[in-house]
Amino acid sequence: MSDYPSDQVRRFMMHSSCDQFHVTDHLTEMELSDVELTFMLAQLCFQYAGNRYQGEIQEVCDRLMTILSDDLHDYYVNELNMPRYFKRLAKMMQINNEIQVVFCYTVNMKVIVYLFIFITTCYAASNNTICTNGFDLINNKCWKLFQDPANHTMAEKTCTGYGGTLFMAKTAIDNRAVGNYVSSFGIDRIWMGVFCIGNAKSQCYFDDQVGSTAIYDNFAPGFPNAGTGRCVYYAVPGSPSGLWINADCTEQLPYVCELPTSHSGI
Repeated sequence: MSDYPSDQVRRFMMHSSCDQFHVTDHLTEMELSDVELTFMLAQLCFQYAGNRYQGEIQEVCDRLMTILSDDLHDYYVNELNMPRYFKRLAKMMQINNEIQVVFCYTVNMKVIVYLFIFITTCYAASNNTICTNGFDLINNKCWKLFQDPANHTMAEKTCTGYGGTLFMAKTAIDNRAVGNYVSSFGIDRIWMGVFCIGNAKSQCYFDDQVGSTAIYDNFAPGFPNAGTGRCVYYAVPGSPSGLWINADCTEQLPYVCELPTSHSGI
């Protein structure tokens, strides 16, 4: 499978060799989805093939990358509701550039693919995040669904009892992930960790007291509206899709608690 001496291959595949690739740090920071990782690997492969064979092969690779780029655009805009994804995509391409620099395209494509798989494996091994108290690890967050309806105050008390808060979505990826997490339970609304004292997004605050929804929000049109209610619920996809809506805090709804993550030894 490789032209390299066996001792070099063994050294390369040792877990400690993960530390040689700073790329894994960037992967951990970005929390890339499977869709994004697939796009990155395809970009590496098609760019390598196009540069090596030129001509019609390069044209085909360029067309395929155009199709994949359009699909990635749809993924960000339609599925994640993230129209401003340029900076994230730029970071992904920077990671790919770093991978290319490691081997400088002096090796065959098989080795580049192995390198990509190896780096992502290192990423998975280094990202040894766990959850306690029976919480589920979802998108690098610890969440637990409570299906028995409660008013907002009681929901908060339950979460506080576990050492956490009601769930908070501060990115489009998190906002989509929580919908996927609870959608199979037949629930259409859940309380979330947001409380509004006014009708501006800067007047709605996350339960962890770190910032307001001015940094990220997915309020439905016409919201926030503290006159409707100061508490906020998340409309599970389909009713409508992942939008935030104000409601009276005494309303009884299911809820998701969020705990800080923990880390186990490797």
